Amino acid sequence: MSKKNNMLILIDLDGTLLDSDSKLSERNKIAVNKMIELGNYIAIATGRNYKEAKTLTKDINSSAIISSNGSHIVDWDGQTIVDNSMDKNLAKKITNILNNYNGIRYYFTSADEIITENKLSFLKKFILSSKSSERMTFFEKIKKAIKVYKHFNSMNINSAKNYQAYFDKNNFSIHKFFAIGKVEDIAKAKMELSNNLSEYLKITSSGDNNLEINSKNISKGKALEFILENTKIDPIITLAFGDSGNDVELFDKADFSVVMENSELKELHQKANLKTSSNNQNGVALVLEKIIDNENFLFN
Repeated sequence: MSKKNNMLILIDLDGTLLDSDSKLSERNKIAVNKMIELGNYIAIATGRNYKEAKTLTKDINSSAIISSNGSHIVDWDGQTIVDNSMDKNLAKKITNILNNYNGIRYYFTSADEIITENKLSFLKKFILSSKSSERMTFFEKIKKAIKVYKHFNSMNINSAKNYQAYFDKNNFSIHKFFAIGKVEDIAKAKMELSNNLSEYLKITSSGDNNLEINSKNISKGKALEFILENTKIDPIITLAFGDSGNDVELFDKADFSVVMENSELKELHQKANLKTSSNNQNGVALVLEKIIDNENFLFN
């Protein structure tokens, strides 16, 4: 069997496969679909929920989806093989801590819903907390606000003043919390969460202005292990692409890892076997094209 067949390729979305406008480029799409055509397995591995991930990768011909950092996994046949809900009492404790900080807005997700206290308030914080917002003109902020609003509106983000109603639903799975806000408040909230709930939580981030909060046993790395142990695929090699904190454990577990040039996480650069161009320069496609052209590329 050729070395460029029967690989399991795990690809992060934001900052990796998608560009800064959350778009899948034509070049990345062609390269990923070519790898599928050659007999490889693609697994999207993202912090986004399942509905978002599925929508954003609709042009990829066949993929498993590891969403909410591994809380939810759908296999190549479209079957849900993991649906790991956070303990509702733990979720209440997280909200109690996050509510202490006026400079933070947050949401929690299920496979197909995003729940926040006030949609407009969250979107405002999301826009103003971005690293590029300080350099934006007023009209650029308005333009970005419209784009972000349209995106979140299509992803079923709902306002709920009473979170308790969701916590009391037996059939509602809480997969992840995402918090964004002032850097100093995020740092304080992270410390408080760690001091009080560290034995129950896995906390990662893609920058100093946000937190991704999962149950302790949840990670992309553990999702990779689960897939290898509980599905019929038997890849010759596992290859991971990523750019942020929720990719660290995935890099530890994969046979070969590729960090994006745009990643600002030193630890990820140190763990990676290879660095590729940024997400805005088709960094994923550049590596996959080299594998397609030379089956020994990863083994040289």
